[in-house]
Amino acid sequence: MKISFIEPHLKLYGGIRRIIELANRLTGRGHDVTIFHSDGSPCEWMECKCKIKSYNDVPNESHDVLIYNDSNPIDYGSVKDARARLKVFYVLELYERSLLKGVNPKIYLPRNRRMLFLKKSIRSPYLKLSNSTWICYWLKENMNIDSKLLIGGVNTEMFHPVEVAENPDEIQILCPGDPRERKGTKTAFEAVEMAKGEEPRIVLDTYYGKGIPQEKMAEKYSSADIFVDARWYAGWNNPVAEAMACKVPVVCTDIGGVKDFAFHEKTALLVPPKDPKAMASAIIRLIRDKELRETLRENAYKHIRQFDWDKSARRLEEILTSELNIAAFNASYTGLRDDIANLIPRDSKKILDIGCCVGTLGESIKQRNEAEVIGVEIDVEMAKIAKERLDRVIVGDIEGIDLGDYLSLDYFDCIIFADILEHLKDPWSVLRKSVKFLADEGIIVASIPNVRHYTTILNLAFKGYWPYRERGIHDRTHLRFFTLKNIKEMFQSAGLKITRVERKYRIIERPHRYNRFSKYLACPPVKDLLTFQYVIVAEKSP
Repeated sequence: MKISFIEPHLKLYGGIRRIIELANRLTGRGHDVTIFHSDGSPCEWMECKCKIKSYNDVPNESHDVLIYNDSNPIDYGSVKDARARLKVFYVLELYERSLLKGVNPKIYLPRNRRMLFLKKSIRSPYLKLSNSTWICYWLKENMNIDSKLLIGGVNTEMFHPVEVAENPDEIQILCPGDPRERKGTKTAFEAVEMAKGEEPRIVLDTYYGKGIPQEKMAEKYSSADIFVDARWYAGWNNPVAEAMACKVPVVCTDIGGVKDFAFHEKTALLVPPKDPKAMASAIIRLIRDKELRETLRENAYKHIRQFDWDKSARRLEEILTSELNIAAFNASYTGLRDDIANLIPRDSKKILDIGCCVGTLGESIKQRNEAEVIGVEIDVEMAKIAKERLDRVIVGDIEGIDLGDYLSLDYFDCIIFADILEHLKDPWSVLRKSVKFLADEGIIVASIPNVRHYTTILNLAFKGYWPYRERGIHDRTHLRFFTLKNIKEMFQSAGLKITRVERKYRIIERPHRYNRFSKYLACPPVKDLLTFQYVIVAEKSP
């Protein structure tokens, strides 16, 4: 694969380290990897095995995969305009999260420009990666954004225990010392001063901005008796992970960025952010409790070593390979369908997805409901991908196979037809035959395009042609066309009672930002003409 990263610079920051670690390993695995950044200068603080080029070269090249992680306008624009089969936003951090949720006018203020582009990146159609578990969960729970977990790592060749001389008259406390407010250095300093009141032997040290070579950082960490980190938030807390890898007991703030490896009284002592008193108490506790120090040191060291960059690189390689395979198919059939998933009850445990494509929808329902999901797919290549995601996939034409050879009657809580019925020669018969596999209390959920949309009438009446498209209402692979009345008749003839009809409105047939205003124009006289698609929920008729 030709994998490209876009970065604002190659200076010594945790996010940049992450990219270089991944780029080095992907290069070692035989991929053509390039990091593009502001001026294309080489990395001066860490070996970089991949190619390094300037921002200006991005539009001149084609890329299999283009990954960025910094939500500044330049990087965002470079990715938007670039030629790439797959574009990826790697979410390393979520800063002012209140600006990301819902509609907040403050995000448009000049001082929040970075947050605006972070929200645009998260809302983009690109593949999203999350570098820690908490980010992955937060995006889903608060923004309904799905992302792939690409968890962080620690370079154990660089960060490992080192034997150093100890001074019995001093207790060495080490903290990063980064002066940026959100890094919490002020809190750490205050906590140490409070702790000195009870333990005068404490000596505080920092490493930020001191130009310590990377090969000497393990020695710097190992010289500390306790490592302290007081940052307010982080995506993945590199300093805490590195200290653990050097077998240094840790006191840190209880934030999302440590939840994968810092567990209170097991691998670290956790305290609330911005609470120097609590941090001082934790420091004193560690100083006085030698057994606790040893327990934290050993447990953290064992746990943190599982976060390995080679493992992360292999995981990224697998994700990108899978997504590139999916990208080769029509995007309108491979994406996540929240409109369908949201109509399926959470207590539905047996799902049949007819026309499951690559299994994206079925996988999301399987994970959310902890359900058994079986798919039916005619395309062999799509079915191969779906088999990795679902419990079982029946490969074949739904109109040519007998589901009774594979499935039990009255078995499923839900049967899904997501944009399938319009592709069939005889959807009436398929729907009718499928009902016998539905449990008595089960439902059918189907999405069907509305041929009565005003664009059909406009093209026929005024332009004199049928508007064949690659996707949408007039997809050239559609064999049948429906209005709401046709849909109701088809479901009734199959022995089904429609219990819910959802309308999806569009002013413009293709995906477009103006479509967000469609629902405000869809008043009763014209709502059928602006309905792009109907989503139907039905149950067995009495």
